[in-house]
Amino acid sequence: MTTVSPLGPLDLPRPEWFEPSLKALVQESAPRVYALVEEFATESGVLNAEVAAWGLAFGEGPTRVLREGHNGVTLARSPESAARLYSLMLSNPVRVIWADGDARVNPCTPAQVD
Repeated sequence: MTTVSPLGPLDLPRPEWFEPSLKALVQESAPRVYALVEEFATESGVLNAEVAAWGLAFGEGPTRVLREGHNGVTLARSPESAARLYSLMLSNPVRVIWADGDARVNPCTPAQVD
């Protein structure tokens, strides 16, 4: 009886097209990264802002939000709904700023939350 040892994926030859295909796969399926930015007035009345949390948007479907120094992940229907939630939590306007530079969401204030 002959035993044939199966090849693992690391043992297979890699054609030239494989690496570029992997990179394209990752780029097409990668989530978009965004920041939830809280806007507030300092004690001296100057407008300031800070990143309240970071989010990952996976195309259609829920988005995940993480806060530095906090355990756990918040799920929201969209980045905009996450901004409304954080605006309520922080009692300040919160807006979505995309890490790729697209800042198309207007600030959400606690009064605007449904």
